[in-house]
Order: sequence, then structure tokens, then C-alpha cells
Amino acid sequence: MAVLQTVTFAVLAIAFLVRLPRAITHREGRLTVIGTGVGALAIFTLGTIVPQEQLDAPLGGHNLLKLIQTSLALIAVWLGAQAAITANPTARRMNPINVAIMVALPAIPFLLIQRTDSTDKHFLDQNIRQLPAWLYASLYLAALAYIATRLFVAFRRNRALGAWLIKLGAAAIVIASIIEQTNFTIQLFTRRAPTAPLLSTTFNLVFYLGVCTMTLGIVAYTSTRAIRQWQVPRILQRLQNDGLAGSQSETRPHAPSQLGELYLLTVAIRDGIVSGELQLDHRQLRTLHRAERIIAHSLDEPLTEGHPTITVYTGKATP
Repeated sequence: MAVLQTVTFAVLAIAFLVRLPRAITHREGRLTVIGTGVGALAIFTLGTIVPQEQLDAPLGGHNLLKLIQTSLALIAVWLGAQAAITANPTARRMNPINVAIMVALPAIPFLLIQRTDSTDKHFLDQNIRQLPAWLYASLYLAALAYIATRLFVAFRRNRALGAWLIKLGAAAIVIASIIEQTNFTIQLFTRRAPTAPLLSTTFNLVFYLGVCTMTLGIVAYTSTRAIRQWQVPRILQRLQNDGLAGSQSETRPHAPSQLGELYLLTVAIRDGIVSGELQLDHRQLRTLHRAERIIAHSLDEPLTEGHPTITVYTGKATP
């Protein structure tokens, strides 16, 4: 598992470093950057990069690092999920108070675990037959599954590539949480658990692959949306410079955003082409097609007052 943990750390660290410069100067994407940074820090505490004994020693060497690790993991997953949900205007955001509660609750049973004075990398596995340890792990895994489920539901109807990666990663985290919860419950109620090594290995494999997949999906989804937002005013300006902005301008409804304005303009241009009032050259048609592709990928965003739906690009918006 050391290789898988190292790969996961590398994915999170690279995603953090690549997007950090833009996050400093642009507000968009900061949650993603912070989430990947916190996630990399959580993986760092596993001891793959630096031995856990060295990290836990300043904390007293009582395995308190384990609690910090799970808290960082919860915060990282929540930040990543919140970043993706924020980029999806149709999804309902999660209350920050919820994550505070989810981080605080596992700490209570954790402090009741009878611990040794030495750092143990397998601390939880060694003490899982203690009821407080099982309760601590159960609360942590339930919180992970809850956040991942909320993320999956938020993107269940989104067919973008980034959204598929997000859903795949979120589903993997939920499945991994169920596997680990099953493993811990078997160990709690049985003296011998021959399936424990297999279930533990399966959890690690599914969980870390899920984290990597979800991270790549969130970065891809938020980056693609940011690129589209950057392109909208430029394409709109290009159509306006070509003298197409006046096409049926007096009949177009008000648009609360540049994306909505671009949508209404493309519909008006298509109406003009169908009626024979407009003739576009090849360059103008390429710009129009580019605008329509951006709109097609932005159908989850409010375009005009009343949230119109698009049926065909040669038709009109239906409020």
C-alpha cells in the first residue's frame, strides 16, 4: 500500500502546486486548491514519506497523529466536494457546520481509547476491539460516505467527463467505507477475523484509487468551467464586432449574465439564418458553432430569467 499512498500523495501535491499560482490571484478554484493541499497533508501523515514516529513524537507519541490524519482527510474530501458543488449551480451546497460536527464527533471516542505510549502505525487495527475505537472509526467512515454520497447525487445528471470521474471517485469512496466498516464490525464481534487482511487491502485499494479519480475529476470539471467562463466574453465580443449583436435585439429578453446574453444572441442569429435575414461567412459560422458548444456544456447554469430550456439551437428559448 505504500506505493499507492505515495502515488495518491503525488497526485494531490501536483494538483495543488499546478493550480496554486492561479488560486492566489483568482478567487475561482481556491477551494479545490486548498482541498488538494489538505488532502496531500493527510496522506503525508500516514508515514509513507516521513516515518510516523517522527511526526507523532512532537504530539507526545500517543498516536494522536491518527486523529489529525482522519480530521484532515474529512476536511480535504469536504473541501473538494464543496469546490465541485460550487462549480455546479444546480447543486445544493453543504453547510460548513456539518463538516465541523463530522470532524469533532470522532474525537470524543478517540480520546477514550486505551492507548500505549508508543506510536503504532497499525494503531486502529490493534485496538479495533475496543468499543471507543470502533465507534471512532464508524463515525469517520460514515462522514466520508455521507460527503461522497452528497457529491455523487449533486452530479448524477451531469454527463461531462469531469463529472463522470467525480461520480466514479465518490462511488469508490462510499464502497470503500462500507468495506472498512464491515471489516471493523467483524473484528469487534468475533475473536478471529481471517477476512481482515483481505478487507483491509481492498479498502486501501478502492479508497485511494477513488480519491485520485475524484481529485482528477474535480480539477478537470472546475478547470473546464473556468476556461468556458473565460471564453464567453471573448466570443460574445467577436460576434458583436461582426455586427451580429443587433440581430433581433429588440425582441430578445433580458439576460442576467454574459453566458445568458451569448445564448440569446446565438438563438437570434440562428433564427436570422433560418429566415434568410442573415448570411454568415465561414469564420462567423465557426465562431457561432464555438458559442453553441460552450452553451451546450453550460446547460446546468441559469441562462436567462426563468431558466429557459434549449431544445434545438435553431429554435427559441422557452421560459
